[in-house]
Amino acid sequence: MKIWTSIKVSLLITILFFCTQIFAQEPDWQQQNADLAAEKADTAKKNAETESINADTAAQNANTAEQNANTSARNANTAEQNANTLSKIVTPVPAPKEVKPAPTGFVNCFVVQAGWVNNVWVPEHRVCKYSPSQEGVAWVEGYWACTTYKTIEHRKDECTNWDWKPGHWVKTFEVY
Repeated sequence: MKIWTSIKVSLLITILFFCTQIFAQEPDWQQQNADLAAEKADTAKKNAETESINADTAAQNANTAEQNANTSARNANTAEQNANTLSKIVTPVPAPKEVKPAPTGFVNCFVVQAGWVNNVWVPEHRVCKYSPSQEGVAWVEGYWACTTYKTIEHRKDECTNWDWKPGHWVKTFEVY
């Protein structure tokens, strides 16, 4: 019986030892749970940041799409102008209504070649550039603009309406 008692005591001691080991590990589980909770919080924060970045990217993509649409519209206008550039007005330009010399003080003058501007044929004319002043930065000498025309042959148009554009100052320098 003493053997059984000693075996029981040994067994009890062993069980107590394992129980203390198990309970001693419990704080590690609590730490692991706390670590997992912190990881979940970090993951949630990163997900929120990613969603914010995705929203910004979507907004940038929308802006890019709008810019692409605007570029396509400009390209269509350019294509139309290029198509018009292939043709030219062959009707002689009327004599000037008036000849006004350019105001004195210009920096330089040059001749602008004939061409299409916003679907209007602008014949060769002279422009003088000035230092910026209250009047403007350039003087455009008077010219006839062809605002209506009809095609008579491939790449040849006949002007059916000439509008006189008298000499004038312009506030911004633009050659047309």
